Order: sequence, then C-alpha cells, then structure tokens
Amino acid sequence: MTKKFDSITVEIIKNKLISIVNEMLMRLQRTAYSSCLTEVKDLSIGIFNEKAESLANSLGIPCFGGTLGYCIKKAVKKLGKENLSAGDVIMVTYPYWIGSHSADSALIVPMFYSNNLIGYCALKAHNIDLGAKDPSYLVDSTDVYQEGLILPAVKIFKQGKLVKDVWDVILANSRYPQALDLDLKAQVFSLKYGFNRVKNLIDEYGIETYLESSSMILNNEEKLTRMVVESWPNGSWSAEELFDDDGLGGDPIKIKVTVTVNGSDVKVDLSGTEPQAKGPVNSPYPSTYSAAVFAFKALARPLSPLNAGGLRPLKVVVPEGTLLNPIPPAPTFLYFK
Repeated sequence: MTKKFDSITVEIIKNKLISIVNEMLMRLQRTAYSSCLTEVKDLSIGIFNEKAESLANSLGIPCFGGTLGYCIKKAVKKLGKENLSAGDVIMVTYPYWIGSHSADSALIVPMFYSNNLIGYCALKAHNIDLGAKDPSYLVDSTDVYQEGLILPAVKIFKQGKLVKDVWDVILANSRYPQALDLDLKAQVFSLKYGFNRVKNLIDEYGIETYLESSSMILNNEEKLTRMVVESWPNGSWSAEELFDDDGLGGDPIKIKVTVTVNGSDVKVDLSGTEPQAKGPVNSPYPSTYSAAVFAFKALARPLSPLNAGGLRPLKVVVPEGTLLNPIPPAPTFLYFK
C-alpha cells in the first residue's frame, strides 16, 4: 500500500520513528540484566537510512549520539554491503570505530525490505565486562589491548541464526558471562523488535513513501538548523585549555579549538591539540565528533529531535595522533572524561 506523499505524512513518519526508538529503549530496559542498562541508560539507540544517517535517536547518554553513524559506516565497509543479509546482527567493540572503550559495544542490524537494504537499526550500550585486564573501570591502561575484547565487526547472528562459536568466545572473555549473555540477548531482540516495527510502518505507507519521507526528514531539519546558524555572527574564535595530565600523572596536555561560522556552516577545528596520551584519556574521533555535536545541538536547535540532517552544517576537524583522535594502540578507556 502506498499513501499520498505530503508534509503531514513526513511528520507522521518522523514521529513514528521516534516512537519506535523509544519503544526499543523501554524494551531493552525491561529485559536487560545489569543496572547499567535497566537504570542508568548507559546506551543510545537509533534508526538509520541506507547511508548510515540517523533518522531517529532514543534518549540515552548524550555523548553517544553522534557515534553510531560513524561506526555503522566502518563496519559495513569492512564486511561489504554485498555480504549483509536479512537476520544478520553485527557486533563492534573496536574503540576507534565506536568511540569510547570496548565495553561500549555497538550492535547493528541491517534492515532489508523486499530483499533491498534500506537502512539499519543500531545501538551502543555499556556491557558489564568484556575482558579488560581489571574489572570495572581502568585508570592505568597503556594500550588498547589491556582494555577488553576487540571485535572490529563480526556477525553474532547470521541470517537469523546465532553464531555460537563467536558468542562463546565473547562470553568466555567476560568475568560475568551470565549477565553479559542476558544483556546482549536483550540488546539483540530490542533491535529486532525495532526493525519489525519499521517494517510494519513501511507496510502501512509503502516503501516509496517511507524512503521519500526519510529524505525529507533530514532535509527539513538541515534547513531549519541552517536558518538558526545564519543568524549567528560570522567569524572565527579560538581557545586553549590544559587537560590535567596524560592519565598516568604526566604533564598536562594542551587542547586547542577554533570555531568558524561562515554563513550557515560551522567548522570546529581542533588542530593544535597535543599528541595522544600514554594513559587511557584519549578520545577516539567518533567521541570527539559526538561531543561537538552535543554542543552544536544545544546551541542551534536544542528542543528538536536529533537526526543527521541537523548535523549537516557541522564539520569537525581533528588531526590524527592527537589526544582527541588517537591512533592504535593508544588506550582510550576513559576517553577524555
């Protein structure tokens, strides 16, 4: 069935998608085991289009909001779109792709409709233990290998079936395998529930209307955000600050930022920030980008729902090998907290 495409339909689909991600969040909270998920909401859930642009996001940890799109792109590039199938669930714990530490794993479900890839449901959630050198938080790690199990992008479900060998390896690397097993299953089925709800939405409105509306959701938010930014004065502003130390008691580390507003575009340039630290205070690029997203969103359109359209005016530049864009094997467990 295909319903008439108009601005009202766009708003209805936009709010239905927001409702779906909030349902996914509630479902996860009610079925997970650990308090990190059931009470703290140390997570973020989103629905994305085929380009990994976010269409709707749940309320969770604000600094997670801008990380998932980057992670999806990296994971899909590694696996290849041609190797994705309906029923797949991909797990990523690689800090430089997820932004933060390996315990904050990302799960990605490719959404297929009529055998065509139309987008992704994805979440990022803190797991109770993924095999770091010490239980709980690390404050003295010196490389990423001490911080937990690294999964660059692996399928834990393939065409709807659990990949038991991979699942067993994940649980075998945890001090709390029973809790991790229950939490991961809750995350997986939250994502599958979300996809089923999106599928029902497409069945109701038709695939063409869904795809056109998805595009308009992003374009409308971009237009409204640019209208706000255009009201700001043009110019560049710079600031410097010292981060306390390298995480291991070493010297302070300089952070430099230059913010440039030019018409409806905003550039956040962190060139001049000093090299990555020896300790676990380095912030991977996705987390640095997400922090800039948090500030930009708060200034531009703080009351509107977050989606990728509203972030199109923002560009974040961070040189590699610095505190805010480290390269392997730099430790990242505290990621600039």
